[in-house]
Amino acid sequence: MGGRFSTGEIAEDVPVSQLSLRFTSKYRIVRKIGQGAFGSAYEVREKATNSLWCAKVAKVRRGVNLDEIPEIKEMKKFDHPQIVQFQEAILDDVLNHVYIIMEFCDGGNLKQWIRRNRKHGLLTEPLILQMLCQICRAVHSCHQLQTMHRDLKPENILLDRERRIKLCDFGVARQLDRNHAATSFCGTPPYMSPEVFLAYMRGTSSKTGYDFMSEVWSIGCILLDMATCKGVFFTERGSPRGLEVADALNKSSSGAATKESELQQIFDEEIPPGYIIIRRILPQMLRFQPEDRITLEAILTDPEIREALETPDESKWHESISPAHSLAQDGSSV
Repeated sequence: MGGRFSTGEIAEDVPVSQLSLRFTSKYRIVRKIGQGAFGSAYEVREKATNSLWCAKVAKVRRGVNLDEIPEIKEMKKFDHPQIVQFQEAILDDVLNHVYIIMEFCDGGNLKQWIRRNRKHGLLTEPLILQMLCQICRAVHSCHQLQTMHRDLKPENILLDRERRIKLCDFGVARQLDRNHAATSFCGTPPYMSPEVFLAYMRGTSSKTGYDFMSEVWSIGCILLDMATCKGVFFTERGSPRGLEVADALNKSSSGAATKESELQQIFDEEIPPGYIIIRRILPQMLRFQPEDRITLEAILTDPEIREALETPDESKWHESISPAHSLAQDGSSV
């Protein structure tokens, strides 16, 4: 879950030998499962109930309280089947450690899932669309609560044993009013939208920023990962695609048109011809201007996607997309 330019309060690794008694008296470590910019992640077993959890452990600055840690504030808001559930947080203000206890997902992350299924030739279009729609539902739920995740990538999407998506890692998430834009430069480069790079290029003195539609671009990059063998979304020169687009947009409209043509060529050449729906949806997600992109609601209610997910051989996935009235109950405007 590392690789971001900006992090929240949580940062350094905490060795097992330095874990707080407030934590170890309640939880027993099973194994270490992650290490990144946030600190360490462990599979743990709650002693009183024998239940398995994930514990995200890191050092924090002296004097911080739990309500000041953005990730905890954001996670407490969510109660959604496609978002990792928050259990509790433990703060040791002597050792300056925080322990975020959350739902344990034993199916690995989406990056691992893509590699595994591609290796065995199992990435059918209906299966990819199942994953896409679950991701869209998770992010849509965040947006309904005015939260931008701001680091959407396969490593931050976990799976449970039933192969259900669980969005995690809200370390750089931000509460955002729909009438304002974010300007902080954060995320993981291959999945960052052009407008995130543009905001950085033009500086804080500019009114340029990014909003919820930036995350449609990020999800589009994840969809491209699932649909092609290219992996992360870099140019031939090794630059993130969003940076190349932002640079072109910042210089001239003709340069942007060239980049748009290059992007369409990638879709035409790299996406398998049999992925008919993905070849239609993906260009709508990766449009340069955020206002031109397809919305998450439109993806979730797309008739062809819904039909593809209701085919008999994929019947066990039919609950990936709820009926339109269920989206409305979640607070959607469809």
